[in-house]
This record gives sequence, C-alpha cells and structure tokens, in this order.
Amino acid sequence: MLEVWALIRRLAGEGVPHARIAARLGILRTTVIKAVRSEEPAKYERTPGEISFVTVEARVRGLLTDTHDADWKGH
Repeated sequence: MLEVWALIRRLAGEGVPHARIAARLGILRTTVIKAVRSEEPAKYERTPGEISFVTVEARVRGLLTDTHDADWKGH
C-alpha cells in the first residue's frame, strides 16, 4: 500500500494526469485524487467482531477429541 501511494504521488508530481495514473495502476481516479491530497498512506483498520467459527467451535473440538481418542484406542 505504501509503495502504491508513493508511486501515485510521484507520478502526479511529474504531471501525469490522474486518469492516466488510475488506468495504469488499475484503480479508481478518486483513489488517485485521495492519495495525492493525503499526507500519508491510507490505513486499513478492521473492527474486531465475532467470527463465524464461534458458533460451531465446541462441536468441532468435540469431534476432534472423539476422532483423536478413537485413533489411539485402535493402536
């Protein structure tokens, strides 16, 4: 992300039109505009939340324990 932001700013500083930068990098022109206006690269922050595995975790752990016990009993 930092490299792309730096490249966008360098190209814009050299006078390359925003639309051409966007096309070259495969991003939206508005993303180029935001990067040029920004003093630092964008930061992606994910809000913590419950994952879907929580709903089945107990059952999976039980199956793993049952399978592990069954494998050892036969040996």
